[in-house]
Amino acid sequence: MREPVPATRVTDSDAVLALRQPGAFSINESGSHIFCECPCGCGSHMHLPLCTGTKVDRAWLWDGRRDAPTLNPSIRDLGGCKFHGYLTAGVWTFEADSGA
Repeated sequence: MREPVPATRVTDSDAVLALRQPGAFSINESGSHIFCECPCGCGSHMHLPLCTGTKVDRAWLWDGRRDAPTLNPSIRDLGGCKFHGYLTAGVWTFEADSGA
């Protein structure tokens, strides 16, 4: 199993792309989406819809913390690198079945 990767918050999606750091992320101003670089280091990016309070279909439940977010349920890339893991309190962790 891979070691956890600290998530680095940046200002916006352009900054995520420029930084090219695994696990870097930005949450848009309204809190409706998170954009991040895959924590495995493959260089791909994820754009995930967020919700707070009650879980809705096709969105990740976000705890509202912008500096050290927690998302539920797990995040799984079904194409590309096959990353499977969690973002919890600002740290990316890998599940045993993660392809990365």
